[in-house]
Amino acid sequence: MKRRMISSFIILAVLITGCAQSDQYILNKVSENLKNLKTIEYQAEFRNFNPMDGKLGKSHSALAFFDFSSTDTIIGAKYLISDEQGDYGFNGSTAFSSFKDENRLKYWPVKSYDDLLWPYLYFSMQNLRSLLPQLLNDTAIIISKSADTLINNTECYQFAINMHRKNIDMLTGKLHLVKSRNRKFLLIIDKGNYFPKQFISLSNENSPEWIVSHNNLNFSATMADSVFDYSLRDKNFQKYTTEEYNAVQQNEKSFKNNSYIGTKAIDWTLPSMNGDSVRLSQLKAKLIMLEFWFPYCTGCVQAIPAINEIQETYKNKGLLVYGVEFQRPDSLGLSDYIAKAEIKYPTLYSGKNIALKYGVYAGPTVFLINRAGKIVYANIGFQKEGLINAIKGNL
Repeated sequence: MKRRMISSFIILAVLITGCAQSDQYILNKVSENLKNLKTIEYQAEFRNFNPMDGKLGKSHSALAFFDFSSTDTIIGAKYLISDEQGDYGFNGSTAFSSFKDENRLKYWPVKSYDDLLWPYLYFSMQNLRSLLPQLLNDTAIIISKSADTLINNTECYQFAINMHRKNIDMLTGKLHLVKSRNRKFLLIIDKGNYFPKQFISLSNENSPEWIVSHNNLNFSATMADSVFDYSLRDKNFQKYTTEEYNAVQQNEKSFKNNSYIGTKAIDWTLPSMNGDSVRLSQLKAKLIMLEFWFPYCTGCVQAIPAINEIQETYKNKGLLVYGVEFQRPDSLGLSDYIAKAEIKYPTLYSGKNIALKYGVYAGPTVFLINRAGKIVYANIGFQKEGLINAIKGNL
């Protein structure tokens, strides 16, 4: 009888030990898989719930790509995240975001995680890659396997993560201390590939606060280095530093309120494609027309024939016409573009700073400046009839 009892205890101990090893094996397998990633592309879904009533607040979806071969020491990866609004990228030193509805791109240097404030990084594959080893090595954190679950017809393991006086920084994936608060999270693991399927942050009432999902994983995806270089992307987009972009947004309000009309035009000197330079205050003309443009801008290209015509019609009546390229820092490649586009009016370049001072945030933008140096016409976009009427009225 005693032998049977002893045997039963041994079998039970083996079963318990085997179960514990199995749970640990699953978690270690996921951590190892994340660590060994070279690249990954997946559909990221990000949902945020109101902790008071449990209602869905924000919901985002994007295609996320991470390249862990990056030598970057900030997050250990470069990434490109694309949604319906635009692209968000980081190449190890510089981040950028593009805005499809504005045809603009903003870029800035990255020195720390604080410079990467994108919700798609929250509990991302890159984030969990850093987080999971911390959870497994912290003996104060209790990780327990609960009932298996089904996510989008995918069989998954489910682990509850309980921590006392600690929390997870959603952006960095690092643990930090908090005062007298318990936190609970759920890690859902795809049984088929041992990768995170979902990571869920629970509120104090054990209802979801954040649910981040990873679907359609692609481990063989690659992207060229040029994709992560903001200067080589989106030829028809205007590109700004953060400070410039903020100034542009402020300038939009001034244009909408017509506050430029009647103001003194800021003086400037710009290099000309003819090899000399042009200073606004030294120009002798009844009326000066400035068209701010950049290569491959659809509206700019469409306006060229009409501006050629305007220059030819009014050049002997006191009108000077200048095109001001305001995106490039120099004239590299401009000669060929000007010839191909058949631009027949004089072109000035390196006009970005002047464009910002004039409030230009889109191409083409047209100004008319009278002999007294005051702006008498300012318009975003090219409107031939209105422009010609303004020219006739000021000559």
